[in-house]
Amino acid sequence: MLKRLTQVTAGLAVILSLAFVYLPASSEDAASALIAAAKSGDTATLGKILRQGVSPNTHDANGISALEWAAGRGHVDAVKALLSARAAVDGAYNPMKYTPLMRAANFGFRAVAAILIAHGANINARAANGYTPLDYALLTNHRDVAAFLKSHGAKRGSATVGLEHPQILCKIGADAGFGGLSWAAYAKIPGLYFCQGVNHDFPPGAGDVIMYTYEVDGNALAARSIFIETAIFSDSLPKEMIDRTLRPLLARIYSAGGKGPMPSALADAIGTLSNVRQDTAFGLVTATYQAGDPGENTNGAKYTIRITLH
Repeated sequence: MLKRLTQVTAGLAVILSLAFVYLPASSEDAASALIAAAKSGDTATLGKILRQGVSPNTHDANGISALEWAAGRGHVDAVKALLSARAAVDGAYNPMKYTPLMRAANFGFRAVAAILIAHGANINARAANGYTPLDYALLTNHRDVAAFLKSHGAKRGSATVGLEHPQILCKIGADAGFGGLSWAAYAKIPGLYFCQGVNHDFPPGAGDVIMYTYEVDGNALAARSIFIETAIFSDSLPKEMIDRTLRPLLARIYSAGGKGPMPSALADAIGTLSNVRQDTAFGLVTATYQAGDPGENTNGAKYTIRITLH
């Protein structure tokens, strides 16, 4: 009898020890583990944590839920597992009120979008900025996802997508050759978000290098201003380079804003390096030209443009 009791006790100890392998030390650890599993698409770990009673609606410090992470990374099986555990299909715990379907649309995961819609996702849900899943599919040029959403009755949040969306502005800079553009918090100033990149040009027959700086500033929800500066370590800027770079860049910004083309007066002024102060459809544009000193390599010519968005 004693021998039998010892065997049973030993068996229980093994079972308990195995259980504790998968049980995080605290609820906070469990939440972190669930988020990590959703991010990586580790459905085995995800299932074990969910079976231990961890909420499928767990979200990280930024309010991004496990389902959002799985949807935004295209992990079909993880999405199914979370939905089977009764994760809120339209759960939006982040400041921008992004839903899992918006994440899937934004990153082009049609299969995930189909699963979410089949589970009752609101196809016309609106984020804090008014954008719908269809808006995000179109913004990121995922036409197959956009067509799929439209076939299920998806609509845009507005007739045009405005420039307040920081990802649009950062992408415009990236498409124009500026490197390192991503919307992120600025550590030195709480509440400030920005993306910044540089690009270089080499005028033919000249020893100078023209450096272009492109920056978008704002907060976690929206862009507030655009800063563009062209600088050369010489006494003047070649106007033909400005016409080939700055004017097309500004034209793309206006085109993306959907509020009409860049005003011709502004385009002409930029092309001649004129000082500008002009209120336009989506923001106040100021531009200032500073000539360089031929005798000072550290004080080159520069043209600075700032657009303060309305």
